[in-house]
Amino acid sequence: MGGSAPIARSSLRPCSLRATRGDLRPNELAATIHDRMPVVLEPGAIDAWMRAETPADELHAMLRPCAEDSLGVHEVDRRVGKPSENDERLIVRAA
Repeated sequence: MGGSAPIARSSLRPCSLRATRGDLRPNELAATIHDRMPVVLEPGAIDAWMRAETPADELHAMLRPCAEDSLGVHEVDRRVGKPSENDERLIVRAA
């Protein structure tokens, strides 16, 4: 899984989405949902991640599961999986 795109008409910064390497299991919390998980960079790693000169092996080492206490999980509406749906209600905790 991966991608990178600017966020149109938004004050949010552009972002990239990368999954952990296939040889790594997600942390225990994410494993309850999926067999992969997004990479969440440590704040001190962001500059190195964005620098073109950073060696590939150093970048590769950043692709690991994050600490469980840096994530939260809650159930969302089933519409989340439909590409035609796109509104803020999708991230509201499901009843």
